Amino acid sequence: MACINKSPVSMYLELVKKHMTVKDKKVATEVGISTIKGLISAIPFVGGAINEFAFEARGRLKQERINSFIISLSEYIGQFKDDELNIEEIKKEEFGDFFEEVIIKVSKTRSEVKKEAFKILLANQLLRPKDIEYAEILLELINSLQERQIPILNNLIDSGDGLYIDYSGQLIQNKNILKDLENQIKDKCQYFDSIEDTYGDPEINDYESKIESTKKEIERLKEKVAEFETPFVAKTYDIPIYEFYYLIQDLCNKGLLIDNGMKYNAEPYTLFEISQLGIDLINTLK
Repeated sequence: MACINKSPVSMYLELVKKHMTVKDKKVATEVGISTIKGLISAIPFVGGAINEFAFEARGRLKQERINSFIISLSEYIGQFKDDELNIEEIKKEEFGDFFEEVIIKVSKTRSEVKKEAFKILLANQLLRPKDIEYAEILLELINSLQERQIPILNNLIDSGDGLYIDYSGQLIQNKNILKDLENQIKDKCQYFDSIEDTYGDPEINDYESKIESTKKEIERLKEKVAEFETPFVAKTYDIPIYEFYYLIQDLCNKGLLIDNGMKYNAEPYTLFEISQLGIDLINTLK
């Protein structure tokens, strides 16, 4: 009954595909590539160059990346003693799959930073093996990161015990208090003006005193925030602020950062800290 809506042609193709040998599939792939090459060659002026880049040059480039990676991996692992390596890990099927995924990702990236991260992650599976599924999560995260996000995570992991967020939160709270006091004294003054009271209200002096003390506290907190702000501001990384906020938002979406802005009624992605997943990722690469 499942085949009623299928055309004879599609049924035939499914049957052929089902009974194709590995050799047949390889031949079919080669025929497909040849067909694509032929079509590309027909593109005026640039067809030959595209073929060279897409098939010959790209293949050589990927192989060079893999070769260079394996040499670097060999040199890195060579620094350790035999008894430091978990040889049994290599025999596991899941490690073989993991190794293959690493190699595929190496072949597709031009980022030396990522290739270095892949190398350390792979080596650590032989030195300090993690649950393979968790290692695969870290692998995907590294692959999805932009290079400029790695120093952000590195700096945040060394940023102390959250003092920047604490001081920034207090600063926001005091600015709100100041605004509220200024509104209250403004309302009082408008009231006295309306009844032509030239002497004012004793409460105004109290408001003015509170305003002055709040302003001093704000200045103190600004100095404290500036003392700890280095890992949290765009100028540290020499990138535009709009790009910095995009990178932070992306790290939050990946679960590598936690946005604490709502706790202090701050703007989104301005008060953030590294998550446990982010800490694990960076520690894995050390």
